[in-house]
Amino acid sequence: MTTKISVSQIETVALTFAHALAKGDYTKAYEMLSRTSKNEMSPFALKEGLEAILSIYKGLGHEDTDKIVDIQATGSLDDVPIFNAMEVGSAYISFAGASRTWQDGMAVMIEEHQPVGYCIGKIIWGAP
Repeated sequence: MTTKISVSQIETVALTFAHALAKGDYTKAYEMLSRTSKNEMSPFALKEGLEAILSIYKGLGHEDTDKIVDIQATGSLDDVPIFNAMEVGSAYISFAGASRTWQDGMAVMIEEHQPVGYCIGKIIWGAP
């Protein structure tokens, strides 16, 4: 059974996850995953997912792909594509390089699991 969650709470969970990734703390980001997501990926897989996005911009000649800045999250309670019954919301996370000449992002589904609380379920890498 899910409890009422606010858009602000969704954004906080998403931002905490995104900041861990941006700092290279893949273990912390991994700890925020749901049990199902932990079974499907490792901290190394999180690193690979982020690096796949960054490699696109590095390949285009951007030198600032090693420093992610301007991390923002936009949460939603509406139009959440339900992949499982534990989903309570979603967020789109955007980020840019230090020069702000490139920007990308990812979507995350927020799930509620007792007694843990809110965690990251499905991750969709890359800007829509």
